[in-house]
Amino acid sequence: MHIVARLLPILLLTFGAVRAWPDAELARRFEAASPSVVTIRTVERAPTAGPDGAVAMRSTGGLGSGVLIDDDGLIATAAHVVQTAEEVAVSFEDGTVLPARILASEVPSDLALLRVERVPDGAKPAKLADAPPPVGEDVFVVGAPFGIERTLSRGIVSGIRMETNGPLAGAVEYVQTDASINTGNSGGPMFDMRGRVVGIVSSIVSRGGGFDGIGLAVSVRSLRSRMLERSGLWLGFSAVPIQGELAEAFNIGAEFGVLVQQVVYRSPSYYSGLKGGTIPARIGGRDVLLGGDVIVEIMGVAIDATRASYDAIQARIEEIDEGERIEFVVIRGGERVVLATSR
Repeated sequence: MHIVARLLPILLLTFGAVRAWPDAELARRFEAASPSVVTIRTVERAPTAGPDGAVAMRSTGGLGSGVLIDDDGLIATAAHVVQTAEEVAVSFEDGTVLPARILASEVPSDLALLRVERVPDGAKPAKLADAPPPVGEDVFVVGAPFGIERTLSRGIVSGIRMETNGPLAGAVEYVQTDASINTGNSGGPMFDMRGRVVGIVSSIVSRGGGFDGIGLAVSVRSLRSRMLERSGLWLGFSAVPIQGELAEAFNIGAEFGVLVQQVVYRSPSYYSGLKGGTIPARIGGRDVLLGGDVIVEIMGVAIDATRASYDAIQARIEEIDEGERIEFVVIRGGERVVLATSR
């Protein structure tokens, strides 16, 4: 007992120091990382049914997060935060709010890039890791859940997942975490304990709509390969895939196509004449808008249910110079129509 009594203060001090060190380190890492994190607010016009059932385009606001990744105003975020946005505003730590331009967006991997014309004094780009940390390592997330800016949550890497999110997606690497993630965190950075970005927050796995302990961030490896190592593009429309019996029902003359849902005002797709849907319907348990164009070909490449076609289209687009034509072939009213916009 005497020996234990003498050792107890030492043990308490030792374990107290070990327990306190990560908290102190986390505080330092948060302070260093916070100047790179931004809040993103968007305005879009979405088809909305009124009391009489008529569908009209009405303005709605969106919320997300992002992270500054270079000194020239490049910001990484999630595609679903900005894909159909007509206006994008970025709020920095010092309160500066700047308009942002969408440079690139890839819905299948849920990644997007924005650019602001200048970087406010005090804002500091985050460093990107080469790869996500292994399972069991600490990570933290900074963002604006429910619009509450500069909110920190902490957890561990609870899994590294390669997932295929339906047609065109291919395999996307995700970092799974138990760090708390909620509405408004989307597009925000996940950091390792060295303060490097290891993922871009994408979604949660939930039965009730709230955070149930499993969040997913697209890994930094996917961010590099899908956004930073290629010439990205944003065309400004949203769509849902149709194939099989549904493709036959739409009489598109192809086994696969994408049914256009929304076209962003004054986007490249808008200037091409692409048409979105206007008739609400529910197909296969999913709410969709009918009446829009069905895209079956882009840049001479037929769209199919594989990542290969997506990559082939991307490669063709990367070959053309800015200002050159990007062509779509769509099915409209049972007819094949060629539309074009500029890169």
